[in-house]
Amino acid sequence: MNYFSHFFLDHYPNNTPFNVGLILPDITRGQVKTFKPIKTALNYYQNEIIKGCHAHYAADKKFHASPLFNDLVKSASLHLNQAEFKEPVNRKWFMAHIMAELMLDRLLIEIHQPLLDSFYSHLATVDSDELAIVLQTYEIADNKRFFDFFDHFRTVQYLYHYIDNNKFVYSLNRILMKAGIPSLSDYNQTCWLKSVISYHHELKPQTSVLIERLLGLKNA
Repeated sequence: MNYFSHFFLDHYPNNTPFNVGLILPDITRGQVKTFKPIKTALNYYQNEIIKGCHAHYAADKKFHASPLFNDLVKSASLHLNQAEFKEPVNRKWFMAHIMAELMLDRLLIEIHQPLLDSFYSHLATVDSDELAIVLQTYEIADNKRFFDFFDHFRTVQYLYHYIDNNKFVYSLNRILMKAGIPSLSDYNQTCWLKSVISYHHELKPQTSVLIERLLGLKNA
């Protein structure tokens, strides 16, 4: 699951620390190994952040084992396999994975933009000092680097751009690069863009059903 899907599924309207915790495992990837349960005495606010992290892990585990995820990836793979890439493309399975997760975010954002406003409002109002204590407790590799990225993430607010096809593919390509996969050529990016458009056209009429299946994971 991607950022907004986690928020959509498990957020609490008046619990900012928990809601920030919901995306913390993803935005600290490479800097914090895992937010495992700890015995260190922390205050309520800090514990809520950690509870959000644990809710993230639980949701990811259910999602990646679900027929919903398998169906989304299978469909994404079909569209990728139909693309007329010019140069060889490595790790199509990973491309299909991230394409499925980000597309789910996109479909949710298209019909729940006010909730995305709330998502960014929680990120903007989280107590940075309390968050820093949690990160230090988990021995974050570079505290300044994290907050530089976090501040950029909540200022740029690029999830709003997921509804734009070109910017959506740009985000996908950036994830490939972060995973150590060479950036696609301009030609191949154009092919991927066509795949994204056809994938979106296939899934958009199913949005309400996909949301029902996603919400069903809470009780799975």
